[in-house]
Amino acid sequence: MPLWFIIYIAYYKKMKNQEIARAFSEIADLLELKGENPFRIRAYRRAAQNIESLSRDISKLSEDELTAIPGIGKDLAGKIREYLSHGSMEALENLRQEVPPGLTGIMSVPGVGPRTARLLFEKLNVRDVDELEALAREGRLQGLPGIRKKTEENILRGIEMLKRGRERQPLGKVLP
Repeated sequence: MPLWFIIYIAYYKKMKNQEIARAFSEIADLLELKGENPFRIRAYRRAAQNIESLSRDISKLSEDELTAIPGIGKDLAGKIREYLSHGSMEALENLRQEVPPGLTGIMSVPGVGPRTARLLFEKLNVRDVDELEALAREGRLQGLPGIRKKTEENILRGIEMLKRGRERQPLGKVLP
């Protein structure tokens, strides 16, 4: 078997595991944004971590092998099978529709997690990163529970990092 084929197969296996782990992490984030049961949120996070650390291709595991993974019961195993056969999970798609789209964008700012994003949305109706930046520059985030001047500065720094990341260019363009 050629080396390139072995590398491709290894990469493909890892990618499927990472895709499913990312989907479970996103479900956990969206559940947290909605203020759902912390035990359920933790179950999705734990499942995502365990799937990501798997050395085997998740698509090759039997039902019994799936449920033998710590944190994976019949329900989550069913969601894994659904993702593998359809390329999506109905539960994730439903959650994406229930949560305002800007909130997931706010969570892409380093230092802003689901809890903070939810607080910003509920108290200040922040719907996107631009609104968050404007409010932080005006000093209006201070005074919210858990947000002080230092947190506000960290959020502004996180927004700058996020913007710099968007401006990244392929190395071939930067260094011709």
